[in-house]
Amino acid sequence: MAEAVTALNYQGNTTQPAEAQNEASATAPGAGATIVTDPSSGSLAPGLYNVTWEVALSGAAAAADANNFGLYLNGVLQLQSVNPGAAGSWAQQAVEVQSTVAAPGVLTVKAIGAGTASVVYSAQVVATPVPQTAQDAPPLPAALALTANGSVVTMGPLSVTLNGFDATGTQAECQLGRGGNLPAGSSEQGFVDTTYTLTAAQVQAGSQMGA
Repeated sequence: MAEAVTALNYQGNTTQPAEAQNEASATAPGAGATIVTDPSSGSLAPGLYNVTWEVALSGAAAAADANNFGLYLNGVLQLQSVNPGAAGSWAQQAVEVQSTVAAPGVLTVKAIGAGTASVVYSAQVVATPVPQTAQDAPPLPAALALTANGSVVTMGPLSVTLNGFDATGTQAECQLGRGGNLPAGSSEQGFVDTTYTLTAAQVQAGSQMGA
């Protein structure tokens, strides 16, 4: 069953993957034998799914067949069935699973232990996409405090060089008092978290005032 890939369109909306379902049977499955795989071909498109499943036994079921179904995602047990060792069908607890690009989801129902001879194991699995919106997307990494130290401004992972920002060249970072500039050659005055604090010596030098 082909699945639509979850993606953001140019308006920031998400396209939802399609529902996947499958059912199958196996007679007297061995321990760990697969009864049904969902989707029947390929894997779930990236997204969050609500998985519902149902199991059934037919024939002369015995104690060994009780609670003997397992729901697996990519081979990892998610839930064990709750059912008696008798003929019948039973809806099971639902579970949410995540399928990603790195780990495409494949759901399987397997016999945990060996089934009783001639007993037919049946299972149905339905994976329904949980509606997602752009607001559900993971937030962007929090930006670090804005730091401008010398000529490099850093916010989060980004760095921007501002030509002439540093006081090492002919451009001064500020003027004080009667219009005097910071002395040529001054450096690393540092704007940190947008707060700029001058030392007493800098104030005196910039204002051309004596102590």
